[in-house]
Amino acid sequence: MTVDSSEHNEIFRSYQVRCERFNEEHRRLNRYFNRLAHSRLVLFILIVYSYGTGLFGQDGPDVVFLLSGTCALILFFIVASIHKRVEKKRERAQTFAEINDEAMKRVARQWNEFPPIIVPHQSAPPLAEDLDLFGRASIFHLVCTANTPSGIITLADWFLTSASLKEIGERQMALLELSPLLDFRQELNYRGRKLLQQKHDVELFLKWAESELWLLPRSGLIWVARLLTMMIVVIVGAMFGGISTGLPLTPLLLIVLLLNLGLSAAFMKPIHKIFNTVSRGDRPFFHYASLFEQIFTSKKLYKSTKIKTLLQKLSTGDREPPRHMIILDQIMSLADTRYSAMLHFFVQIFLLWDFHVLFFLERWQRKVGPVVRQWFHHLGEFEALCSLANLHHDHPGWCFPNINNEVNPGLNARQIGHPLLSPTQCVTNDVAIGPPGTFLLVTGSNMSGKSTILRTIGVNIILAQAGAPVFAETMNLSPLELGTSFRIRDSLVSGVSYFMAELKRIKDVVDRASKCKHNNEATFLFLFDEILLGTNVAERKIAVQEVLVQLVQQGAIGAMATHDLSLAEVNSLARFCKPVHFTEQFQEIDGEPRMIFDYVLHPGIASTTNALKLLRIVGLGQPGETI
Repeated sequence: MTVDSSEHNEIFRSYQVRCERFNEEHRRLNRYFNRLAHSRLVLFILIVYSYGTGLFGQDGPDVVFLLSGTCALILFFIVASIHKRVEKKRERAQTFAEINDEAMKRVARQWNEFPPIIVPHQSAPPLAEDLDLFGRASIFHLVCTANTPSGIITLADWFLTSASLKEIGERQMALLELSPLLDFRQELNYRGRKLLQQKHDVELFLKWAESELWLLPRSGLIWVARLLTMMIVVIVGAMFGGISTGLPLTPLLLIVLLLNLGLSAAFMKPIHKIFNTVSRGDRPFFHYASLFEQIFTSKKLYKSTKIKTLLQKLSTGDREPPRHMIILDQIMSLADTRYSAMLHFFVQIFLLWDFHVLFFLERWQRKVGPVVRQWFHHLGEFEALCSLANLHHDHPGWCFPNINNEVNPGLNARQIGHPLLSPTQCVTNDVAIGPPGTFLLVTGSNMSGKSTILRTIGVNIILAQAGAPVFAETMNLSPLELGTSFRIRDSLVSGVSYFMAELKRIKDVVDRASKCKHNNEATFLFLFDEILLGTNVAERKIAVQEVLVQLVQQGAIGAMATHDLSLAEVNSLARFCKPVHFTEQFQEIDGEPRMIFDYVLHPGIASTTNALKLLRIVGLGQPGETI
């Protein structure tokens, strides 16, 4: 059966209405923005004309024109200030329109219409590729709305590592609390979007925050810099103030400037290296402060244990993130004078600017540096929760699975479907896997849905154990550990054949099943799609039997898709396997043979095959031969 489309269409229309509203607001602000731009141009011309006429008129200075020019100048700055605010509002409206447009396309599964977020992950297990967890048209493409590196990595880790039962329950309650807060989540998305456009190395910054101080332990250098700066201020003040000191001020000023120049030349490189480690002028900390501020804005409204715990970890005395990230942004804006060569030369040689900026930076580092990594991690958790909450909001018909150790080991799902397929087109099925020592044997002809049902099972288990809702009417499962063998690649460089690569993958699955049984923490569930194709039929059949027997003897459960219908009749497997199958029908449409699939899972072994029929449908059969 297919899912009722009314809820799906309602969600799509709600995003469409929001997108149109923000687009209309953007058009209105754009018209206002252009009028203000024209007004600024007119005022600028008026200022030039008024001052020009008032100062250089034939009859000498004209007070009326000068007053007019002054009024126009004041008005120009007022209009410029309004213009800047309108520009910000215009950009905000445009971004919100883009956010809702992407949400529409996400709901409609239009994968090529919005970009996937790249996960900065070192490595991922084979099941990530087997189950389409990352990349375009993947689970991550569907779910992730995080913008910070910590948020993206946290969500990816949740997909790759099963949470504890307690953690899953807390995440589910947090999602129920965050799911209705669409405006809040989109505001968080808006504030974080600029971080995706920056090349700020967060890990480099975090390592600096946790590293040893460079300047503060050198107290002598700090006081020398302060003393030289004070001497410059006093000397310059005396020179311009006409104060008589009895000292040769000009030679003394030159001596101090030379000392400043030497001190700067000696220490400029390590100081600028620290500045560049923290930030290279892209001001990411302003955006991080904005994200933290958004989270703390509604902190009194949160009731779920998970969110309250996150906020408590972020609130450490007077070290709440928003204020201190703003302070860091202000300090680094002072350090950005190094990008203006002329300005930096003068402020450095006269004031030893970099020493004083680094002093304030390291004071910040000493106070909050040790907890910054925790801040970013907890921010990432909050973004990951918002991503999953968005999934729940967009699919209100999906359920939160029941995961506990009290149910029989295995999985039992009613009307389960694949999350990457449009809910209005996806055919759902009832699936039961278990008890330990049994497996599903999925048969059926080509294109009938065998591989899809395996991925449906695997992906929904991943979502369930991440604390997310799943595409099912109901779903009960015990803690499970997944192992898959779908997409195998040989390696010419490593000298590994397809068959050997697959053997290594299956060996890893069997070893993990044995380890899982020994640890007794979770039930191992394997998903195999046409394994051991790289050898002859006779040996393949024997090898598949041996692999499956080893797995069921380890107490594993699972599902295997195959075209080999005789496996269900093998004595060593008959008592372990539960055969299910997909089927198809052939119809004549406009004189052409067409194959119709219903994608409904039926009990028993498949009774039809279609390889030769497909061969002839695509024109590879014998000339004149019909189906």
